[in-house]
Amino acid sequence: NADEGQSRGIINECVKEYDGIICIFRGNETEGYRYVCGRASEKEEVSLRTLAKEMKEALGGSGGGSEVMIQGSAPAKKERITAFFEKKDEQYGAE
Repeated sequence: NADEGQSRGIINECVKEYDGIICIFRGNETEGYRYVCGRASEKEEVSLRTLAKEMKEALGGSGGGSEVMIQGSAPAKKERITAFFEKKDEQYGAE
């Protein structure tokens, strides 16, 4: 999918300057969302495979990937996705 390829490209560029986790969600409330998340490879203390598992449990859908990039789908509503990541920000000590 071209959109997923573009999302991966954007994330690859962003992680050069930002050392957190970056996620791009595309979709809507009716059909659900597709996502791609990535992080800088040197941020080894954050496992994106673990994040993918937590996202599947909390948001439904599917997903997986590597330690530095994951992708998948989430049928959850935007409000639930936002709440999930706000909790993650607190857990990881986001800036």
